[in-house]
Parts: sequence; C-alpha cells; structure tokens
Amino acid sequence: MDPKTQKTYEALKEIRKKESIQLPISEKVRKKIKTYRGEEDLSLRNYQTIGILHLILMARFVLGDDCGLGKTIQTVVALCKIWDKDPDHKAIIVTNKSLVGQWETEFQKFTEDGEVQVFVCYGTPAKRQKVYKRFEEATGPCV
Repeated sequence: MDPKTQKTYEALKEIRKKESIQLPISEKVRKKIKTYRGEEDLSLRNYQTIGILHLILMARFVLGDDCGLGKTIQTVVALCKIWDKDPDHKAIIVTNKSLVGQWETEFQKFTEDGEVQVFVCYGTPAKRQKVYKRFEEATGPCV
C-alpha cells in the first residue's frame, strides 16, 4: 500500500474509534428537512458519516448496503463536499428506472434550492441523447 493510502487508511481507523464523528456539512445541503412530524434538523448517524468519508476519499465510488441505512443522503452529502472543492465535477447515478424520480426528489429534498443541478436521463436512445446534449450545454463536455 502506498504511503498516502496507508495514511488515509489509518485516519479512517481512528475515525471509526470515535463515538461521535463531526463532519462539516456543505452549504449546498439543507440544514433542516421536512418530515412527517414537521421540520427537523438534518442529522447524520455515525455510520452515515463514515460512509460519506469513504465516498469522498474514493475517485469513483459505489455504495451498497442493506436497505434503509441512508445511502441516498450519504451520497448527496458526499457529492456536495466534492462539489465544494471542484464545482465542475460531474457525477452520474445509475439506477433502476423505477428509482430515477426518487433520486431527483431526494436531491431537491436534501440540497438548498438552486445549489445542485440534476439532469434525469431515461427513455429511448434518441431521448437520452437530447438530455445528454442539454447536460453538456449546461455543464461543459464530459471528460
């Protein structure tokens, strides 16, 4: 293992030992969210924060675990942290067709209005090409 990776690995081990992990949240992420009980502060559990830290450290990432552990918010928060450092960074989320709308809704729910631009792309190849073209016009060519 190279020294930089080893140092990161050791840092993550130390983070896991702590009971309460504090991660400065991006300004793009909402501080309060609407729930069925009303408006509540957005708080992350320790395992979600650890997941976010892992995502930020990886150049390309995939996050998979049991259902209901907050993968969506982990992904949104990690991407917002990445975008704080590199606003031109492009991310593609590939999901089942039945979940495409849910991802768009979750970005709207967890990010401040206008901070994150989401392009939904599904349908025929011709329709996907149009959406991709609009995406490139808005964000610049993908590399």
